[in-house]
Amino acid sequence: MNEAQKYFYGNKNIENQIEQKLDSREVAEMMEMQHSDLLSKIDKINKDFSQRKIPFTKYWEDSTYLDKQNKSRR
Repeated sequence: MNEAQKYFYGNKNIENQIEQKLDSREVAEMMEMQHSDLLSKIDKINKDFSQRKIPFTKYWEDSTYLDKQNKSRR
């Protein structure tokens, strides 16, 4: 991981590390599963988080991209 930047708040040392992100297609490939199956699992987890009032954005962000046919995909 890249160098962490150190910040001090009072007498506490807080490290702000640079985020590294993977898209769900990369995760599906690493897990050797279909992308659509991974998205279904993510949707179920998001629903569980929402019911418990846990912001899933702490763990991942929902996004889209345009495919070769200019269609919006997850």
